[in-house]
Order: sequence, then structure tokens, then C-alpha cells
Amino acid sequence: MVGTPQFNAYNPYLFIKRPVSDFSRLAEWLKHLGFWQEGVVSLHKEATKMKKAIVLVLVGVLLLASMAGSYGLCSAEALGKPQAAHDEDDDAAHDEDDDAAHDEDDDAAHDEDDGAAHDEDDGEVDEEAEEAAEKAREREKEWATLQENVRERLRAIEALAKAGNLDEAIADAEKYAKENPGLEEAKELLEDLKEGKEEEQEQAQVEGMLKTAVANRLAAMEQLRAYLKEHADSEEALKALATLHEENGDDDEAVEALEKAVAFEPKNHNLYRNMQRLYAKMGEKSLKVFVNGKRPAFDQPPVIKDGRTLVPVRAVSEALGATVEWQAQTREVIISKGDTVIRLQLESRTALVNGKTLELDVPAESLNGRTVVPLRFVGEALKYQISYDGASGMVMVGEGQ
Repeated sequence: MVGTPQFNAYNPYLFIKRPVSDFSRLAEWLKHLGFWQEGVVSLHKEATKMKKAIVLVLVGVLLLASMAGSYGLCSAEALGKPQAAHDEDDDAAHDEDDDAAHDEDDDAAHDEDDGAAHDEDDGEVDEEAEEAAEKAREREKEWATLQENVRERLRAIEALAKAGNLDEAIADAEKYAKENPGLEEAKELLEDLKEGKEEEQEQAQVEGMLKTAVANRLAAMEQLRAYLKEHADSEEALKALATLHEENGDDDEAVEALEKAVAFEPKNHNLYRNMQRLYAKMGEKSLKVFVNGKRPAFDQPPVIKDGRTLVPVRAVSEALGATVEWQAQTREVIISKGDTVIRLQLESRTALVNGKTLELDVPAESLNGRTVVPLRFVGEALKYQISYDGASGMVMVGEGQ
């Protein structure tokens, strides 16, 4: 279908989308008037002012019109088409163009509406997302506040328990747990407080029993002391008293009771072992010499030199039942007991026992104005046995020890 004729107001010679009949009439008119060549020339001049594409179209149209006129194809009679048909075709073309334009307008309007609706939907989605985010932030804030309130309440309950108000703390925890049945922290705290209450009750019972035992122990110790006043040599009473003192935490008094007991029973190794244990427990590692179960009174404390114990000669000799003689000219000390005579010269590594020369690991010497001699050498020369416990610092000297 050929479209509706359109006339260009700026150039009366330019016809766009004209029907064939219109061009044929133009050719007839130009031919009859004898202006065909002049018309072509005039149109060509006017066309040069237009774009190249439009000029070419115009020239082509004119040539077609000329050819149609020459062969008699463009007259109204030759076409054999009534004017009504032309009008009908024009109307149909116009309708088709209107429909196309209308469809194009509808599509554009539809696209515009879709874009607007899409933008509106996006705006609604953004608003909904922002509202959801804001609600999430509010819930998070509320949850943080709730957690802090829970912690504050639990800390307050714990403070009550630490202050000694355990019953009040348990009652408060039970109430809080009932108010918040899903709160595990409250349940755990309540269980801990109840366990603490049970432990407290058990501790109270134990302390009660201990108080009773201590009271009974103190009463027993008083009875033993009264008994020992009349029976001072009772080893059993002294050992029982030592046991009660140790149970009561009085280790010094326990050791004192054992020392008295071992003096009456010098060959009782259990007593020595108990003393060693108590000395080690007390951290008392200073040298302690026992001769026949008794501790000699030394005016110069014993010392260890080169692995040997040196003790004051006079105190240890008298404890062993021997006599001591000092010869200043020869700087010699003489120890005698029965048929045994021991001669020790200061700073000398040899000694005479009944006239027999023996080697000494450590010589006798003067220490703080006192003559000290090797305990093991003197004791064994006098037929005594020597034993040493490093953990307690005890040296035991005795017959058959």
C-alpha cells in the first residue's frame, strides 16, 4: 500500500510518497506545456540545495514519471482504477500507518509505564528492606539489653552468696529461674548455689566433728600430762601424748614428747623414724646428735666437714661414758673408757687407739675455742654404732644401734 501523499512546504517540487497517478499528471502537465527539459533543469537546480540522498530520490521519481508518460502507463484511463479505489487505498494506508504509529505509541507508553512501575516497585522494595534492617537492629539492641539485665541480676545473686547470704541467694535464684524458665544461666547458677549449700552443710558437720575431736583431744592430753607427772618414764604415755600433739598441729611439742620417749627406749627405731618425719615436716635440717637416745648439750653446734661430723669432744665423750684429758704442750686430747684409750692431736690426720696408729679422714681441730673431733671415729673406737639421716639431720649413736 502506498502511503498518504505528503507535501514538503519548504520545496514545492519535492513530493514524498506520492501515488503514481500524481506523478503521471505532473509529467503530462510538463509535456503539454513543453517545459519537460526546463522542468528537469529547474528541479535539478533546486535539488542541489538539498542533501544528496533526497536529490537522487527526486531525480529517480521524475525519470520514472517520464517513462510512464511516454508509454501511456500513467494516465487515469490506462490505470483503469477509479478515484474511489485510490481514496480507499489512501485510507487503508493511512489506517495502517495510524495503527503502526498507535502500536508504536502504545509500546512506548507501555515501556514507560513498565519503567515507572519498576522504579516504583524498586522504591517499595528498598523501603521494605530498610524497615526490615531497622527492625533487626532494634531486636539486636533489645537482645543486648536483655542479656545485660540477665548478667546484672546473676551478678547480684552471686554477690549475695559471696557475702555469706547463701540462703537468700538461693531463694532469689529460684524466683528468677521460675520467672524465666528458659534461661539456662539462671538454672546453672541455682544448681551451683545448691551444691555450695550442700558443701557448706557438709563442712559444718565436719567442723563440728573436728571441734568435738579437738575438745576430746585436749581433754585426753590433759589427762596424759597429769598421768606423766606421776609416771614420767612411761614411754606409752609419751608416745600417746606426741600423737595427740601432732594431730592438734603442735609439731614442736610432739617432737619434745618423742625425745623424752626415746630417752627411755633408745633402741626403738620407730621412735627415731617418727622424729625424723616430724623434723623433715618442720624443715628442721640442723644437725641433731642423739647418744643412747639423749641429745648432749653442745656449747659448740656440730658441723660437717668433708662429709664428716665434728662434735665438741668433751660433751660427746661424757655422753658416751668416757673421760677427757687435754695436754696443752703436745696439743693432744686423750679419751678413755675402760681399756680403750684414744689419742688425737690437733691438725693431725693420724690417731692412736690403744697405741695403734690409725688414719683419719678429718683431723681434730679447734673451733671457736672448742676442740672438735670426728664423731664416727671416736664412737666406733669406743664400740658404738653410728647412723645418719640427711633428711632430718639426725645422727644416732648407740650400742647396737
